[in-house]
Amino acid sequence: MADRKEDDILSEKDEPESEDETYEVVDLTEYARRHQWWSMMFGNNSGPLAEKYSVTTQIVMGGVTGWCAGYFFQRVGKIAATAIGGGFLLLQVRDIANHSGYVQVDWKKVEK
Repeated sequence: MADRKEDDILSEKDEPESEDETYEVVDLTEYARRHQWWSMMFGNNSGPLAEKYSVTTQIVMGGVTGWCAGYFFQRVGKIAATAIGGGFLLLQVRDIANHSGYVQVDWKKVEK
């Protein structure tokens, strides 16, 4: 009996209450094929790279691009690490110099 009630509820939800509530079913995959953003932007001759180049070309281009990105971030990372490490080193040297008496800081002037 409970199964019958659930079936009735489901069938009532599927049917529109009036003729004004009918909706068109849109196939999203077909819509995406027909309305590609790059086609609107660049024309019909342009498309995704997967359609333009062979698999070998895509792998080579991906490898070269990845290598260039890795090289760039390696260099930037080393520079950033050196700058941060140098900053910590200078803070330690300043702290040691301050405590040993090599550097005298007039905190009253600093606070003004």
